[in-house]
Amino acid sequence: MKLQEIINSTEALRKLSEMDLPSKTSFKIMLIVKELDTYLKPFEEARNNLIKKHGTVIKDKDGKETDQYKIDPSNPETIEVFNKEMTDLLNEEIELKSKKIKIDEISDLKIKPKDLMQLEFIFEA
Repeated sequence: MKLQEIINSTEALRKLSEMDLPSKTSFKIMLIVKELDTYLKPFEEARNNLIKKHGTVIKDKDGKETDQYKIDPSNPETIEVFNKEMTDLLNEEIELKSKKIKIDEISDLKIKPKDLMQLEFIFEA
């Protein structure tokens, strides 16, 4: 799976983790969440580094530099390079080691199809 899929799944996984589930299923979800976090935190750091690398410092209302950066939307070359590097990062292949959840374990829950699609990688038939 790609890192992008993990990032896209965070909201749906949060919703699932807040549902009342059997202990065994809750435990599996907890392990999956912890494993995904090991990828999300480094991703945020790498994304911030890319923004610093290609961005410009944001100044406060008094014109003083802050510790925040932004990508200049008026510079197409910078946007193109940033987008390419970000796409490369998001396409990084990830192999999860956590056990998958049998779809029967959540059959009694009401889950929106869009959330299930985002979580497809954690389920098995």
